[in-house]
Amino acid sequence: MKKIIKIIILLVVFGGVGFYFRQPIENLFVRIENKVLPCQQPIIYSFGFFDQRFGITKKEFSDAVDKAVQIWEKPINKKLFEYSADSLQVGILKINLIFDNRQETTIKLKKLGIQLDNNKSTYDKVKSEYEQLYISYEGKKIELDSVISQFNADKSSYDSEVNYWNGRGGAPENEYVKLDQIKNQLKDRADKINQSQNEINDLIGNINALADELNRLVYVLNLNVSKYNTVGQQNGAEFQEGLYKGDVRGEEIDIYEFSDNKQLVRVLTHELGHALGLDHLSNPEAIMYEINQGKNENLSTYDIAALKSRCGLK
Repeated sequence: MKKIIKIIILLVVFGGVGFYFRQPIENLFVRIENKVLPCQQPIIYSFGFFDQRFGITKKEFSDAVDKAVQIWEKPINKKLFEYSADSLQVGILKINLIFDNRQETTIKLKKLGIQLDNNKSTYDKVKSEYEQLYISYEGKKIELDSVISQFNADKSSYDSEVNYWNGRGGAPENEYVKLDQIKNQLKDRADKINQSQNEINDLIGNINALADELNRLVYVLNLNVSKYNTVGQQNGAEFQEGLYKGDVRGEEIDIYEFSDNKQLVRVLTHELGHALGLDHLSNPEAIMYEINQGKNENLSTYDIAALKSRCGLK
């Protein structure tokens, strides 16, 4: 009897563990199936997190994904992806739109009137703008530091005067009027300092955006120059417009940056290629090249060859 009870307990435990890890296990089987039998069944995708700060609608984002899907499907006339409104479906590929400093950089550069092309001409233009703004920043910062230093000295003198009269039960009327005038003047000066600081913060944002773009262009163009410094902050990891990731929890595509609809479609196409199991290609003309520097809106012959090889097509 005790042996039977132990068996029942073990079955319950294993059943509970199996239920708890059911979705990761099912996701893993789906991923294994797609790797062993690629292109046999369409990859089911849905939309996950959508950040509205990009200034596009969900419909526009969905249309961009549709275009990216067609770019892969049309050359081999095969359904490779299928949309599902059920984002909790097992094995589903979630596509997210995530706003961070990368898109913020793009917005700032567009406001500065800088066209984001991957060429030496763009690099020279961005470098010139960066140097001008950096010189302006240094001058404004020195000036503001001096103003703040004088303000702090005057504020300290005012505080000492107030404490002096408070220790004597209050200032005479003429002293009170004078101190009140100084207080109002200090307030006006503080407001101007805050305004100047906000202007410098905006300038810092533009300088950092230019530095990010310069560092990206240095990498893209393989230039032998030193890395450009940001001001007041470090913006984190290496620039990536998008990222595909997959594990037992499922698969996701995160889109971080694009300057226009064409670039959005191209970034989506690149990441969908990874979802199909394609690696980076060495030819710069390929959509699956490691850097998104091309202008072609369709697959190159190199992409098509890789796709056919992946799907077992001739």
